[in-house]
Amino acid sequence: DTESSEEEEVQMTINKEVRRPARDASSDEENEVSRVVVPAKERKFQEMIMTINVMKNHKKIRDIINVLTDYENLVGCYEKSKKMIDEEGKTPKCFIRAIGELEDYVNDVWDHHKKTLSKSMSKALSTLRQKIKKIKKDNKYLEEELKL
Repeated sequence: DTESSEEEEVQMTINKEVRRPARDASSDEENEVSRVVVPAKERKFQEMIMTINVMKNHKKIRDIINVLTDYENLVGCYEKSKKMIDEEGKTPKCFIRAIGELEDYVNDVWDHHKKTLSKSMSKALSTLRQKIKKIKKDNKYLEEELKL
């Protein structure tokens, strides 16, 4: 009985949200918030930048497991926008810089702090190191840019 009454309440609230009273045109114009249409290219670029910023925060606290997750998200964003990148003809500078900084970070942690890491963080560090090598090998342009 209580479950059915709870379901009815939920259904009633959903119906209330769907059925909104009609508004007059003058109040719509005053209260209307203009929506900005952002192109797909810009959305992908913003998503990439947000992922890079989150990764930087995880690097600061030396949370390598989350850095690995952020790296995978970043590469995922890159792969999703690959078609637009190919049309433009160049890899975004923020992506190249992030991979370069991440490579330096991984090498630093590998050289100086590897023995102090937990087993799971050490495994994530090894995985991250291999993934960075793989993306550099697969993308020759990225490797050339990182050398500069």
